Amino acid sequence: CALIVAMEPSVLLYGIAACGFIFAWDFLYPYLMGVGISLDPSAKLVSYSLALQTIGKSIGPSLAALLVVGSDFSGAYWMCFGLFAGSLACLLPAIVHTDKKLRGASAAKKPAMAAS
Repeated sequence: CALIVAMEPSVLLYGIAACGFIFAWDFLYPYLMGVGISLDPSAKLVSYSLALQTIGKSIGPSLAALLVVGSDFSGAYWMCFGLFAGSLACLLPAIVHTDKKLRGASAAKKPAMAAS
């Protein structure tokens, strides 16, 4: 969505990007919460993620506003890209660990093949 706005900023493209983001968020966030509950049955992960999301919503726009110079939004775009890349870098080890854990559990459930 940010790439659409970055290509040629306009009210129409911003509206399309915002609607696309909200549409994706409405479907993705419940899925992520379900994954969080399966990873951490105590639900601390989900609680912390909601708190951090709220903090991000309040601090993010203020930080981005500091990086806007006149009508140049490139600093804000780079900040968003950097924060996204950092978040992804933090999330990837958990995804890999969970994938290995799930593959190990599914392999343990498969019956051994009988020798012919």
